[in-house]
Amino acid sequence: MKKTSKKICLFLLILSLIFTATSCRNNTPHPEEEIISFTLSADPVTLDPQIADDYSSYMLITNLFEGLVRTDSEGNIKNGMAESWDISSDGLSYVFHLYENTKWSNGTPVTADDFVFGFKRALDPETGSEDATDLFLIKNASSYYNGEVTADKLGVSAIDEHTLQIDLEYESNALLIVLTEPVAMPCNEKFFNSSKGKYGKSDELTITNGPFKIRETYGWDHDSYIYIRRNEFYNAANPAVPLGVNFTYGQQPTDPINSILSGETDICEIYGNQLNNAKENNFNITTTNNTLWGICYNTNIPAFKNAKLRVSLLTSLNRDYLLKNTPESYVKTSQLIADNVLFAGRNYRTQAGEFKLEYSADSAEMYNTAVEELDEKNIELKSTYTILYLDDETSSRLVTSIIEVWNETSGCYFNKQPLSRNELEERINSGDYEIAIAPLNTAVDSPMEFLSRFTTDSPDNYINLNYPAYNEFIETALSENGTDSIDALIDAESYLIDYGYLYPLYYESRYFASTDNIIGAIFSTTGESIDFSQITKGIID
Repeated sequence: MKKTSKKICLFLLILSLIFTATSCRNNTPHPEEEIISFTLSADPVTLDPQIADDYSSYMLITNLFEGLVRTDSEGNIKNGMAESWDISSDGLSYVFHLYENTKWSNGTPVTADDFVFGFKRALDPETGSEDATDLFLIKNASSYYNGEVTADKLGVSAIDEHTLQIDLEYESNALLIVLTEPVAMPCNEKFFNSSKGKYGKSDELTITNGPFKIRETYGWDHDSYIYIRRNEFYNAANPAVPLGVNFTYGQQPTDPINSILSGETDICEIYGNQLNNAKENNFNITTTNNTLWGICYNTNIPAFKNAKLRVSLLTSLNRDYLLKNTPESYVKTSQLIADNVLFAGRNYRTQAGEFKLEYSADSAEMYNTAVEELDEKNIELKSTYTILYLDDETSSRLVTSIIEVWNETSGCYFNKQPLSRNELEERINSGDYEIAIAPLNTAVDSPMEFLSRFTTDSPDNYINLNYPAYNEFIETALSENGTDSIDALIDAESYLIDYGYLYPLYYESRYFASTDNIIGAIFSTTGESIDFSQITKGIID
């Protein structure tokens, strides 16, 4: 009898375990019911694709809007709003055939006219689009931007409700890449005009045409969150797989690994020193090249207005020796603009060539000349200068090597001050520094976007450059076409490097981690945005 009772108990226990395991598996949401969680550092400034220029806005626009084409996880072009397209034999004309029956989130049909209006808005200088120059490969785009022709001369036209033609200034296979950018998203003219200048500023004043829309009830709290849900009116190539994404606002978690493990967030940015921990937890890790680090001077400091002083210090450094212990996750560079960046549909780096401040045995002589020039203007060198840098092992080694050289070869004493990333960026952006190893740019996909930061009146001019000729370089790049425009940008980049304002060192890779059950996230090459539309959550083994 006891034996029989034990067998019955054992049977019931096994049955209970099977039922529990089955129940757990059945409780795993179907992909169409899943909500993805992600933390943004701030509320998006605007959801107007033509003028968006911040990380949070880009992230949301990538998921709420869709252009004619998108990119897949390998960076290949795939269908977006366009079901197909034809290219003329000379490569100067593209005709896009839009999916029919796809609508804006308010039920209004998406048409070719929406794309025409979007392009015209982006290229209207009154719009103030930071990325308008990316569209300069379109016929008459630069001329329209500069007020030389009217909007009807722009090389975009609606052949019919679902057919759009784009004509180019010159043959360029980069058009399709440009068309994935927020600046190339459609815009419904009637709805835009009804928003009376507040388009994209709230959920009521935003309509979207992408895989997601803003949740209808309590969808956007500007202090706390924005929740997006599957757009039932979307009828193109990339319908959303998950039910939605919950974006909450706040500083990136100090312990992103635990935030992921606890389920607080599904995908989180991590830094290089957290990679090993992520790998130990068998996380998926996605790498993108993102932040350019280098040396910069605050030219509000009287002594650092002297070009010879800046250049003499930089050319006393042996770049190869300085960077010999740089981790493999960093990509060394001497350029301000990355190799893959386009301008007006052409590779900028190919046209610009390379700029570099080389080590010079004459740097000490130049330094002495700089001191004499400062003396003549009654400008005294301080006895001590401080270099700000990120409080990590790589930056610490780098700054130590710099200080060893400068303390030996100059008449000043240089010390160092480590800071957290947020503190470092705050000090630089507020002008509260002398010299810094700093993030010179982040996720820049346009040479104009970066180089225009250093015009005299730019609020992003963290080196406090005030040079009329530099302003003219940028003005020329904006006002001219073709070769004259690119030449002006090349002059601007070479000026910043040759005169020692900025000294590029390396690109820091950007890392995103998730548990190994998160499948289908599509990251932009810079990590500036993530396409969540194809994500599923599998079962963690």
